[in-house]
Amino acid sequence: MADAAVVHLHRDVVGPQFATFEGHSPKRGGVIRPPPSCASHTYSQNRLFGLFDTNPWRNGKQTDWSVCYPREMADRPMTSRGAATRERIVDVATQEFAEHGIAGARVDRIVAAATTNKAQLYAYFGNKEGLFDAIFADSLERIVNVVPIDATDLAGWAVRLYDEYLRRPDLIRLATWARLERRPSGHLVDAPDRLDDHKLGAIADAQAAGVVVQGDPFDVMAMVITMSMAWSPVSNVYAATADEPQKLHERRRSLLRECVRRAMMTG
Repeated sequence: MADAAVVHLHRDVVGPQFATFEGHSPKRGGVIRPPPSCASHTYSQNRLFGLFDTNPWRNGKQTDWSVCYPREMADRPMTSRGAATRERIVDVATQEFAEHGIAGARVDRIVAAATTNKAQLYAYFGNKEGLFDAIFADSLERIVNVVPIDATDLAGWAVRLYDEYLRRPDLIRLATWARLERRPSGHLVDAPDRLDDHKLGAIADAQAAGVVVQGDPFDVMAMVITMSMAWSPVSNVYAATADEPQKLHERRRSLLRECVRRAMMTG
């Protein structure tokens, strides 16, 4: 019989239309050989060694899963089953990375909790670093979409950011791990991925209208975000949680709103 992990991967990712290697179907237990790009990897009957291997370290060299995974498979539409599997991986991995960071996260724990296998994880994301990249990019987009900026009310924006940190403490932890393990200085992400253009433009427009104090729009944005993180999950003073009394949160929101208003707004 073919490797069960390979069969499940083919079914979840591309469905029954999967273009099999050398005309042999994994469902029929045929010999499956790696594509030309993976010819250097070892293989044996009924297992796709090197392409979907449970041991990425073979012959003293780590497999580059993103190279070995067939592009034609990656380009095919994902089935509903495959989408559900990918979503489980993302949900579990988000918590794993938030708790342990990039280096400390373990693929074994992720696939076990997501009730899947390494073959599927590597097929979707290439490797552990690729999985973190995808999750971190999603977290940045969530902040932009769920907490959109209103440059005419930066105080209100700061309060909404405070609330989002309470709802999703994992997101701010992901950013902190990215800072500690990848970008100890400078911008947290590369220019094309910052998603700051709209926010900076809105602040510049508000400055031109005399609503926001003068200064580099980026510095204004950075200051407001920093103030909103005063009680964030990564605060070195006090980390707030959603379980605390609402009266305490309201007191902090009022103080945060007033401080940002006085520091950043002209009115």
